[in-house]
Amino acid sequence: MKKIGILLVFTMEGITIRGLNIDDFAVVREYKLDDFIPDEPVMGSMELMEGDGFFDKIIHKEVEKAMLLRSIEGGASFAAFDDKGQIAGVRLGQIFTPETLPP
Repeated sequence: MKKIGILLVFTMEGITIRGLNIDDFAVVREYKLDDFIPDEPVMGSMELMEGDGFFDKIIHKEVEKAMLLRSIEGGASFAAFDDKGQIAGVRLGQIFTPETLPP
């Protein structure tokens, strides 16, 4: 395990686990849209990321901002990458304190 900046990197048997940063947004977004959301029961049942109408696009942007962007920017998210740089799994997290919780 080595530390790069504030991100810890752990590599084992062809898998590298490391913290995410804003440069990873596009690849994490693609992974979530293609490999996670279609099979996730709650997101799938709400159909939040389906459709291409005006309001659908607004909802997509808000979901991306709330679930992806804030999680990645917050520094509490990480992903596992294979030898080819493809995502094997993602853990998105946000740190909340009493000061940052909505009223």
